[in-house]
Amino acid sequence: MCTTRILNRGSRVAALESELVNTSERGARLVAKALGTFAIIPLRA
Repeated sequence: MCTTRILNRGSRVAALESELVNTSERGARLVAKALGTFAIIPLRA
């Protein structure tokens, strides 16, 4: 299962963090973790 959360969101930039977890009968195991920074570009009317 992949979960993503917003760490910080401003008017022009947002920082997100995602975690990919493999769950089985033996328990949950973190497979991958990513951090991304994204530009927020408003649409012009």
